[in-house]
Amino acid sequence: MRWTPVDEKSAPQSAPGMRLVAPPAVFFVLLICQLLAACGSSVHAYRTESILLHGRFAIIESYATSPINPEEVDELLVQVAHILGVRVDPIARKPRIVVTTPDRIGRLHGAGAAGFPGHGHAAALYFPRANLILIPYFDRTLLGHELAHYVSDLYLKIPRAQWEEIAHWVERQLTLRFSARERGGDAPDEWTRR
Repeated sequence: MRWTPVDEKSAPQSAPGMRLVAPPAVFFVLLICQLLAACGSSVHAYRTESILLHGRFAIIESYATSPINPEEVDELLVQVAHILGVRVDPIARKPRIVVTTPDRIGRLHGAGAAGFPGHGHAAALYFPRANLILIPYFDRTLLGHELAHYVSDLYLKIPRAQWEEIAHWVERQLTLRFSARERGGDAPDEWTRR
């Protein structure tokens, strides 16, 4: 920003006769800040202490400030299991789903890079045999992908080399079935029954 005299004939040192004139770039930056503030739902915030939530089929430890419903997570797990032809056992080891910062997920992914072949960046993680899932926020597709890993590991005992292909297939099925249900189509009702 620059100081511009109110009267172009006045001397630059006369502070009372000066006014602040912002260049167009400053207005653009302020506009962008306003837009980002208005889109607060797309910005995820986290707290320092977690909240522990128990569902019928999953345990959720959330550092996110946005609420997460354990019943929605349970329903999603049932849907993923149904797609894979499995019935969720309420006494089986529950997945522990940790909603945490992308930075923490990245650090853990980097620390275990030898155990996660193929990708340099991970949006979410599943730790085999630990039943631990890390996600940055609740999203049906993202969590559904990781839950497919959990079902492949715990219930189906499928070789790990096939997990990504299966998880991507489950993502597509979730999207198709959820879209059909939203449109009033004939998505199966039995996938949400417990």
